[in-house]
Amino acid sequence: LIEKVGLSDAVLETKPEARSRYIWREGSLRKLPSGPWSAVTTSILTPGAKLRLLAEPFVGGGAREDDTVETFFRRRFGPEAAEYLAGPFVSGIYAGDAGAIGARASFPTLWGAEKDSGSIIMGMLFGKKEKKDNSRPKKRGLFSVEGGLGRLAETLAAEIGDDLHTSTLATGVVRRDDGTW
Repeated sequence: LIEKVGLSDAVLETKPEARSRYIWREGSLRKLPSGPWSAVTTSILTPGAKLRLLAEPFVGGGAREDDTVETFFRRRFGPEAAEYLAGPFVSGIYAGDAGAIGARASFPTLWGAEKDSGSIIMGMLFGKKEKKDNSRPKKRGLFSVEGGLGRLAETLAAEIGDDLHTSTLATGVVRRDDGTW
């Protein structure tokens, strides 16, 4: 999206020293895991919760369309992982509540792994791999835009022009003959 609206040159990447995230648990700051191995070795989770993480391939159930991030991670990885790993991640990335944000929309790869393989871990290890579009490099990670992310919204609003209506009650959605809505 940033590339499509011409803001690629305004992207500001996060400094490496700012990439570590911490949560407060039981009287101390604890570093959030940054990958699968650190999730097993983290001091955030109790030994029982770590075993529950490793048991994920043996947990029944399947991906549900109405899963929230919280219900999805609770089912797949247990209540501690949902509260102390998924919850902070979602609030940090989406500034939202893991109990209100859809798992399929927020974590489509993980949701798809469970749907296709019955397990996130097994799906990620042995599931079908999507072909990658290598036609252009993709920037990953945390970033902002010079002037703040509000600049992205302003750029989009300017591109939409007079067709953008804010503070307006929508009474319906209709597809026009030209294919627009």
